[in-house]
Amino acid sequence: SPLVASGHADGTIRLWDATTGELRVTFAGHKSPVTALCFDAVGLKLASGGKDTEIVVWDVTTESGLWRMRGHKGPVTKLQFMTDHPVLVSASKDTYVKFWHMSTQHCFKTLVGHRSEVWSFALTDSDRRLITGAGDSELRVWRIVHRVDDADEFVAKLAALKLKAAAVGDDNDGDIDDEVGDDESGADRLIVERIGTVMRRSTQRLSDICVDQTERLLICHSKDPYVECFKLRTDEEMKKSIGKRAKKAARKRQLKSDETTAGDDNTDTIDDHPLDSSLIEPTLTDAIERLEPIRTDSGAKVKSVDVVAVKSDFKVAILLMDNSVELFSLRPQSSPATELYGQLRLQGHRKDVRAVAISSDNYQIVSVSADAVKVWNKSSGKCVTTITDGVEYGLCCAYAPGDRYVLVGTKSGRLQVFDIN
Repeated sequence: SPLVASGHADGTIRLWDATTGELRVTFAGHKSPVTALCFDAVGLKLASGGKDTEIVVWDVTTESGLWRMRGHKGPVTKLQFMTDHPVLVSASKDTYVKFWHMSTQHCFKTLVGHRSEVWSFALTDSDRRLITGAGDSELRVWRIVHRVDDADEFVAKLAALKLKAAAVGDDNDGDIDDEVGDDESGADRLIVERIGTVMRRSTQRLSDICVDQTERLLICHSKDPYVECFKLRTDEEMKKSIGKRAKKAARKRQLKSDETTAGDDNTDTIDDHPLDSSLIEPTLTDAIERLEPIRTDSGAKVKSVDVVAVKSDFKVAILLMDNSVELFSLRPQSSPATELYGQLRLQGHRKDVRAVAISSDNYQIVSVSADAVKVWNKSSGKCVTTITDGVEYGLCCAYAPGDRYVLVGTKSGRLQVFDIN
């Protein structure tokens, strides 16, 4: 049955049965809160990262730890297994992105192209593209060349980098090491080269990046009341974009040529001067298309997001700071592109519960927080009454005789009485 993994502040990881909701196993491998979790493609291995800077890989089948990997100098912020290669990628507040080979449990490459904490990343295009986000407004896009997949290109790029290193000498401030890596014995050696930057709308530091299972939509968010969306174009869509750009440039050139050569019979035709090659070369804007952001219906700030592709649509789930969930349907080719189709408003309190009391007939429970008084059915566990109007910061509560009224003692020293019937 499918499993759900949760990381906790006490350093434990718990695996739950997604069908029954039962706790299956508890792993204890971190000395501080767990900050990142990920399963591999088949769900047999689980990687966990903690505030203690360590990464632990667990065997889900045998319910045991496999190995512990150390190398980061700050809390781990995200982990992801590559789908087609035995590599685990990790990000950390130490500004580094590290690549770990699962056969040797060794970090064979460290990406040092960030100046602030790396908060999230996403792997796309069969592990050939990496998109990272840090504390600034940039999404950095990197191309990954694997030796086992693109041997000729890998050798050519490696030779070019070595020539660059020889030309620059020792004063290369780590740029060459950043491209080549730091392990000559890695079975799956790779080269990472930065190909560009996509600017985010938000000025706050990035919270997370998500990609759907088809790798057609990328979404990211900060602590804002909206989610930014980007379409990852296919090769065919990129060719169409390049073709449109080339046709537009050709029309402009033709108009300019007609204006400057009017009345001159000895001018060359437009076909005598081919288009600039830069106009037909793919660019980052051809590969990544910015879409309209998804704005939360309630105006609350975003805490977490996830996305899944369903046929031609995308379903986006947004967890808000007030513990509610909003569900959106995204159709990039429609107008409007986004539609709110569901909301989950949890029955519980939005702020810390300060006091509870049980009715004399043992049928009801009343709970008090800073902004609400709630009455619950004891047997079903459902909320039957919520009072928010006039409620002050409650610290204690009690049922009055007869269970019709509830008395609440407030932080201001007042005693409030509520009729719960």
